[in-house]
Amino acid sequence: VKEVTRECSSSSLYMRNKCIQHTMLIYVQSCSVPGYRLSSHLAQMSCVTCLEDGAYFACECSRFHVDCLSNFLLRNGNRGECTICYSRFDRSMLADATEIAFTRTRNVFGPTHGTTTVQKLELATALAVAGGAGEAKQLLREIIAAAPEPIWLVSVAKVELARTLRDSGEPVAACRVLEGLVPCLARAAERWAQHEHVEACTLLGACYLDLGHLAMAEKKLFLAMDDHLHNENCSAKKVVTCMRHIANYYEARSEFVLARDTYRVVLNIVEAE
Repeated sequence: VKEVTRECSSSSLYMRNKCIQHTMLIYVQSCSVPGYRLSSHLAQMSCVTCLEDGAYFACECSRFHVDCLSNFLLRNGNRGECTICYSRFDRSMLADATEIAFTRTRNVFGPTHGTTTVQKLELATALAVAGGAGEAKQLLREIIAAAPEPIWLVSVAKVELARTLRDSGEPVAACRVLEGLVPCLARAAERWAQHEHVEACTLLGACYLDLGHLAMAEKKLFLAMDDHLHNENCSAKKVVTCMRHIANYYEARSEFVLARDTYRVVLNIVEAE
């Protein structure tokens, strides 16, 4: 730790930030060691962006001010996760930072610009995860009603609206959104449409499971899994999500051996990641 802090005093701003980030990793790891006490200097770590005090842990390794986190999201793309430890950002802090980023983008580009709409979509997604489902649904419906350019925004907004509806206990409403969207995505030739089609089929299959429509759930979930298997660049997280729903499908059919084996594959994928 002393070597890291000594390097911070003589390095460029970029290297100072990287050193502080790694120092925070040491800080988090040391908290689990019984009898280990940090010096007051390391116990009062500052924001990894502006280096000022008063920051909060946004993930397992890095502290941010909310304003600085919003700048980080705008600069690096709002992926919702840390680029160092790859853990998800704190939900409430991410929602606040995304709202600031959306306001700044709207002030610069105007309310109808595509960049503003993308930030609005990010805000709705962050609010839905942070417990603001009502506000998230309103924002997503505004995006869909405005039919903005590029056209993929509407499709992504519909998928996120369906996800929010299902998480809010409204699987019937989510099915109505997805049943109209899936055929349109299946006919589109663009790559983004193929990715969204797999996502929509997975979500629609999960909604059918919630409603007890097992035959319809089987069709959509295995269609999504088949697409994953034919895509060498598929997302491991999305594969895991789809396979978890398939395991739930087997449980609903009382095929517990198949459900167990599917869960084992899920665990193997997670451990490999």
